[in-house]
Amino acid sequence: MSWEQVQPFNPKKMGTLKGYCLQNVAKGFGAYPSANPSKSAKDDMNININKGTFHKGLTDIPTNCAVIVYIKTTSQYGHCEAYDKTTFYNDGKATKNPGSVIGWGEICNGFRLVRKTAQKT
Repeated sequence: MSWEQVQPFNPKKMGTLKGYCLQNVAKGFGAYPSANPSKSAKDDMNININKGTFHKGLTDIPTNCAVIVYIKTTSQYGHCEAYDKTTFYNDGKATKNPGSVIGWGEICNGFRLVRKTAQKT
């Protein structure tokens, strides 16, 4: 199986408000505003867990697509960043070391970002 981008990512469209990581990431994916918005990064991660679209750590992370990643934090709201191929984006800025990654999701703020596709033979 391989991955296909469903919702395109543009780091130039990301938000930059400190403390609004989910909103910032969602804007980069064109997933903000949303009819069914997540309340926080932690809420968004739990939605992915409940839908079966959450992946632990960086296992099976698409190398050809952009996704949302959830970062370990002490905040009750959680923390997320965007991951695009080899670069993490936090509040609109590229970073190489996001911290400890909990996992990544196929869905952000109610929008499907990626989907599995059958590999072509």
